[in-house]
Amino acid sequence: MSAPRLSSFFALMAMLALWLAPEGLRAQSAGEAAADQGICAASVPESLAIAQIPAAALDWHCDGTTPPLGPGRIAVRINAEDGQGGYFETRTGYLDALTMIAVRGNSAAAVERHEAQDIMASAAGVSFAVPVALSGPEITAHIAVFEGAEFPTTITSARIVSQPRGEDPNAEWERVTIAIFVGFLLLPAILNLGFYKALRGPFLLWHAGLALAMAMHLMTSGLIVLYWPMSINPMNHLAIGSFGLVMVCAVMFATRFVETERQSMKLRRALEIAAVCLIVITLARMARIDALEPYSAKFYYATFAPMLALMMWFVIDAARRGSRAVWFQLVAWVPFVILGILRIGTMLGTDGGYIDAQWLLRIGAVMEVVFTSLGIVDRIIKIRRERDAAVSEARMMEQLSERDPLTGLMNRRALEARFGELRRQGFDTFALIDLDRFKQINDRFGHQVGDRALIACADAIRGGEDRDTIAVRLGGEEFVLLLRGKRAVERAESLRQAVPLRIASDVEGLDRPVTASMGVIELPRASDTLMGFHDLYARADRLLYEAKATGRNRMYFERLKVFSERPQQRPAGEAAA
Repeated sequence: MSAPRLSSFFALMAMLALWLAPEGLRAQSAGEAAADQGICAASVPESLAIAQIPAAALDWHCDGTTPPLGPGRIAVRINAEDGQGGYFETRTGYLDALTMIAVRGNSAAAVERHEAQDIMASAAGVSFAVPVALSGPEITAHIAVFEGAEFPTTITSARIVSQPRGEDPNAEWERVTIAIFVGFLLLPAILNLGFYKALRGPFLLWHAGLALAMAMHLMTSGLIVLYWPMSINPMNHLAIGSFGLVMVCAVMFATRFVETERQSMKLRRALEIAAVCLIVITLARMARIDALEPYSAKFYYATFAPMLALMMWFVIDAARRGSRAVWFQLVAWVPFVILGILRIGTMLGTDGGYIDAQWLLRIGAVMEVVFTSLGIVDRIIKIRRERDAAVSEARMMEQLSERDPLTGLMNRRALEARFGELRRQGFDTFALIDLDRFKQINDRFGHQVGDRALIACADAIRGGEDRDTIAVRLGGEEFVLLLRGKRAVERAESLRQAVPLRIASDVEGLDRPVTASMGVIELPRASDTLMGFHDLYARADRLLYEAKATGRNRMYFERLKVFSERPQQRPAGEAAA
């Protein structure tokens, strides 16, 4: 798919998501809803006393927009309907304090102040609720005075309710739904940590972190309060921090998951720099720096725009370069791209028209888990195949380095490396074999015939399926037999005698038999640490030399003995018998 088609794909998915969204979401924003409900907001001068607010001539905004947010005070006025409703509820956001005023006519009938650390987050939705200052038929309105409000929907989502959302029986189903989503996210996190132990792929750790961060962010919708009650400001810290962690892990996962050869290094570095900047910006947002107000929230969301653009560019570029892995990410991240566009666009577009789209976040979490997990499985299969191929090649190279290329027998290098272990396994008979007058064969018939004779000799002594016999080619026409078990010397002699028969059978054109001489050392089991390969080779070579010196085509044999005690000394002056 070409880059323009990919761009069109993202745009089409965004329009489709908006078309499928609930009617309330498409019809009006939170600010418009507030305007329809007769909610008005106004800035409150610091010089104005709380009790004077109901009668003061404030610049009320009743069109769904909000006054400048920040360190100052903002009043929200909600008309009371027949005195009904005992709680003030709104969307969670950073606050310093909230003062509730019950209005009777144009005066304050009751005032109650709530510090931020005393306002507990709700167990349902991203919200909180506090009791109204006073209720009854004589109350005409309620005014909530926010100090240090930083989020537009904290103002525009205000309402008077008879029961907080967290205590509504229907909220239990919402918590169960979130718990299902959270459990769905924890599963790939656990699996990826397990896969990492075997594959050591960094992308697995980043995806585990991404799943855990998304699970934590979903839990800030009220589920976490059931297990860990907290006030609204710590809840906001957790929500903002977990969302920033989601973005950072998503970036780092993508740059590690997409095949290195299929991505632009410039785009990768740009994304990594953007991730670092996002960490700094997220920490600054959580620090609530007064100098950044009243634009802290807008600035925070604005910083996601270039990262979102970079991510889309990265995905499109990787797809253009032929990446297979990126297609799983393209499908998995469509809801998050749409969510980012909605949140950034509505936050920056108006003062109150912010679309939270929690439903889209939950759909995105499911799609991310499903399609990214499929991508990870596909990548794991690919890595496994590549690793299996590499292991096979390494084993082949190891075999080549430990095997004689002509005969296929173990070579001297392998024998010396494994000699101690073989001795401990019981191979206690060492036989050195040498073909008689082999140089004459090479000189008279050529090296090709000589090579065929060496191959025939190897076939004669390799022992077939005998697990108690190991044949080794040391070099030239010299071979070693290691044997264990009963009648080892007799078996070695039988193999030596099979050499001329096998060469005569396999090599044509020879005018005489090619015999072999052999020197054999039989070792006691207790000597495995007393004599090494070179010691045994030297003794066997001496026996082989004697066999050749006395006529060739024969075996000389020696059995060594290890004494457990020193021989007793003869008395002085006693002659040997």
